[in-house]
Amino acid sequence: MAVALRHSLTNYQACPEPAHGFLHRILDSGLRLARLWRMQRADLRTVELLDERDLRDIGVSRWELRREVSRPFWRG
Repeated sequence: MAVALRHSLTNYQACPEPAHGFLHRILDSGLRLARLWRMQRADLRTVELLDERDLRDIGVSRWELRREVSRPFWRG
């Protein structure tokens, strides 16, 4: 099966990415990161509600939990 080419392959130049594509990727990455941070904080808030027995079951002390909750959210 023959395929007709409109342009010579030797003169091929990649088209630069449009500016809106780059901005879209940056915004998308930022939104994903914000969503991750929000989910992590929600998980920590849920764990804060556990009693001592439940914390012992998952191997976390109340002190470790307080230390984790007090950390800034961007430090993961």
